[in-house]
Amino acid sequence: MIDTPKKYRKFSEKKLLIGTQNPGKIKEFETLLKPLDIQVISLQNTNLADPEETGETFLENALLKARYYSNFFGIPALADDSGFCIEALEQKPGVYSKRFIDNLGGEEKAFKHLEMLLRDENKSANMHCTLALAWPDGHTEAFEGVWHGKLVFPARYANGRDSGFGIDPIFQPHGQTKTSSEDIAYKKKHSHRATALNKLFESCFK
Repeated sequence: MIDTPKKYRKFSEKKLLIGTQNPGKIKEFETLLKPLDIQVISLQNTNLADPEETGETFLENALLKARYYSNFFGIPALADDSGFCIEALEQKPGVYSKRFIDNLGGEEKAFKHLEMLLRDENKSANMHCTLALAWPDGHTEAFEGVWHGKLVFPARYANGRDSGFGIDPIFQPHGQTKTSSEDIAYKKKHSHRATALNKLFESCFK
């Protein structure tokens, strides 16, 4: 029996909401969507409360957010759920990555905590991104990207501490000598989010 290739819904609307208030993510999405004749709308400067992320997987949370924003605004919405998984910590923190960093008092304190925690441990780690695109009629499409690498300490930045976000300053992709904060050009082409976005564009925008 021959498997029939999945048919994805093609995006034909003129407006797309980016369901995040994270400036770093918004900038990445806007850069990738710029060649398309689509009006990109972000959540910046809005008072809309984010939905509670109750899912146990990246896919569940991405779908939850995309549906929420699409229903609220009445236009297609793109949302992601992303995080990092550390092999020595049984793939944690995973979907709790942001809460993990926030609970430790921010990125710098989290980096120091991880450096001590993993001092004599395997530092292999993956960065995950699941993108969900939802339409007001309830239809959804979802795509995943995974970026393999390891954690390195101390944190390494390219142009001061404004370069990169999340764990970029301590994440070194496989086969590279720089962190994803030090080599932004490489990150734009090969990151977990870039991989998921490329799958999305190939399936829904071409």
